[in-house]
Amino acid sequence: MIKPHLIDQAFQWVCAQRRNYPDNADIWHLRFHWQSERARILQSLSDGNYDFAPLQSITKADGTNIHLWRSRDALVLKALTLAIAPLLPISRRCPMDGAGRWLPEALENISTPWGISTGEPRVRA
Repeated sequence: MIKPHLIDQAFQWVCAQRRNYPDNADIWHLRFHWQSERARILQSLSDGNYDFAPLQSITKADGTNIHLWRSRDALVLKALTLAIAPLLPISRRCPMDGAGRWLPEALENISTPWGISTGEPRVRA
């Protein structure tokens, strides 16, 4: 079961991610009705019957199309991620440290399609 504090943390995340969305975006409905939506989300997750909606197809002002989860679904996906992340082992090949920063030795091995290293220059003694 997803703990309520993870739902709250995911809510803060989705609000921050969508803070500049247009007035008619569903994030504003979720924010306005948060207390009742929170209870519904927690209950449906507890009952094991949360249903994800199909992705929304949005045409941006520049004409490009993007596909978005509705805000409730993005929140649930984030909460699930927060819940399971501590349970998953970290690969020895993971190029990041525990705080989400790139390890210096990983940067040394990154190269662009043109063969130019994007990492810090390596000084040899």
